[in-house]
Amino acid sequence: MATNYIASPSLKAAIDVAQKLNKPLLVSGEPGTGKTELAKYISETLQLELLRFNTKTTSVASDLFYMYDAVSHFRSSYDKNIANVSTSNFIELKAMGLAIASSLGAENAETKKINSIKNYYQVAKQPAGSVVLIDEIDKAPRDFPNDLLNELENYEFEIKEINQRVSLKGNAESKPLFVLMTSNNERVLPEPFLRRCIYYHIPFPDTEQLTQIVLSKGELKHLDPQKLTNAITYFKTMRDKVIQKKPATAELIDWIKILNIQGIFDSNIDFTQLASTQKEKFASACYALFKNKQDYDTIVK
Repeated sequence: MATNYIASPSLKAAIDVAQKLNKPLLVSGEPGTGKTELAKYISETLQLELLRFNTKTTSVASDLFYMYDAVSHFRSSYDKNIANVSTSNFIELKAMGLAIASSLGAENAETKKINSIKNYYQVAKQPAGSVVLIDEIDKAPRDFPNDLLNELENYEFEIKEINQRVSLKGNAESKPLFVLMTSNNERVLPEPFLRRCIYYHIPFPDTEQLTQIVLSKGELKHLDPQKLTNAITYFKTMRDKVIQKKPATAELIDWIKILNIQGIFDSNIDFTQLASTQKEKFASACYALFKNKQDYDTIVK
């Protein structure tokens, strides 16, 4: 398996429930706790293609399924060298739309309705499953999740510009489609939307889990587990003192990488009693951990 993601038994159970009920899995957790990496893990575990949609503050529900380039279409209508250009030429399937179409396969009657759109060639001829990552859905306007209620429940979408609807509902031959949505809990999502999801919160890993995560990284797998555990224990002590932004797993890994490059792990080290040369290295390594002056000064100075 290409990814070294370590999923807890409870997280695996949540994935299994979402898969069996054919419902989207919504995961929350602090930034850097591996929510996005989870999509790669699910994709490789289920052996399905991964399609990603990065939610923006300006996103609307249709963006998840397709994009219509109205400006180019308008310009082409005034180009004398282009005659009778179809609207379909200016429509492109996006993550969820492409996943639904691929799940049906290019030869399905539903998808044949849209075979003139410009990226239809990406749809598998034979039905093929996908994992769709809708990243940071809580960034979108409030109407975004509300507008997805029917689409996520029935896995269907309509391309209004060409008056065509594509749906997995009633298509027994369609392949699996797994939807993973991530949230940083920046705002509360609508209750009707939450009712249609399986929910799991990824807690911040304990010391043993963090040690396993760090050792799973290729360039760090040679580290002495005991020395690494000592460093992670001290990291968690620092983390508890932070006021503004607590460092996440991703920042811990960067910190360990820098300490390793600096040779900190080449000797026995007590982070509570650093030598003067070690203090300088420690202080510079902490630039990877703390992202504002107040937190940095609280720990380092």
